[in-house]
Amino acid sequence: DASDLQRRLEVIQREWKLEDTSIPQLAQAIHRLQSNTNNLAGESDRQTMEIQSLQNQLHTRNQRVDQLEQAVHKLHRQNKKLKEKLLAKRIEKKSIVKNVKEYVSQVNSTRRQESDLTLEEQRVAQQLRAHEQLLRMERELHINKGS
Repeated sequence: DASDLQRRLEVIQREWKLEDTSIPQLAQAIHRLQSNTNNLAGESDRQTMEIQSLQNQLHTRNQRVDQLEQAVHKLHRQNKKLKEKLLAKRIEKKSIVKNVKEYVSQVNSTRRQESDLTLEEQRVAQQLRAHEQLLRMERELHINKGS
C-alpha cells in the first residue's frame, strides 16, 4: 500500500509539477506520520505483551501471597496450641514438684520417727539390761548372804 501510494505520488509530482507547491512537504509529513504510526503500533504491541506478562506475574505472586497467608494462619494456630500445651505442662510440672516435695518430707518425717523409735527402743533395751544386771547382783547378794 505504501509503495503504491509512493508511485502514485511520484506520477502526480511529474505530471503536475508539484515542486512548486507545498505538496512535497505534505507528502513527507504523511511519510513521517505513517512511520510514526508504525512505530507506535509496534511499541503498543510490545507494551501490550509486557502488560500481559506483568499481569501474569502479579497473578502468580498473589497466589503465592495467599498460600503464605494460609501458612502463617496455620502456624499461628499451631503456635497457639503449643503455648496452651506448654502452659498445661508447666502446671503439671509444678504439681509434680509439689507432690515430690511432700513425699520427700513425709519420708524424712517417717525416717525421723523410725530413728526416734529405734533410739527409744535402744534406751529401753539398755535399761532392761541394766535392770537384769541389778537383779542378778541382788540374787548373788542374797545367795552370798545366805551362805
